[in-house]
Amino acid sequence: MLSNSLDSQIADLVQDRIVLIGVAEKSKDSHPTPYSKGRWSEKMPGVKIHAHAIAQILSAVQGERPLLWWWPEWVEILWITSWSIVGGLLFWCWREFFEPRTLYLVLAVSIALGILSGLCFFILLQGGWVPLVPSAFTLVATSATLGIFWHQRPHRLQGRGSGRRGMGE
Repeated sequence: MLSNSLDSQIADLVQDRIVLIGVAEKSKDSHPTPYSKGRWSEKMPGVKIHAHAIAQILSAVQGERPLLWWWPEWVEILWITSWSIVGGLLFWCWREFFEPRTLYLVLAVSIALGILSGLCFFILLQGGWVPLVPSAFTLVATSATLGIFWHQRPHRLQGRGSGRRGMGE
């Protein structure tokens, strides 16, 4: 290309093609990517980053895969909060009806985590990016925190003695 020996063939070579001009070797146009951490600390050339972006767009246009989308921040906060409520409801239901409480609560939370993971994976297959880790954390943290406080509650009340009486007694 630089010696002008292909001038007569350029039109045929680039017809129906996307041509990127850049430097693929290490240069000033190299950028860190998520793959730049750990063992492979090399920066990726800008032309390769652009080529990858173009490949994603072409795959989406040709119907091979969807482009990624995500919810607005307020919807993500609502999603995470709702999984915290699920954790609380699981504890609240299981504390009254099942013995041993801990075993069934762990089983219920595990099933809820499986459902959450399945939902997030299904949405990802549709092209959506939803928060899995914060939702799972709030689900487990809420049910575990309520379980710990509920477990500690009878011990604190027993130490006060039987001086407490209800109204009308």
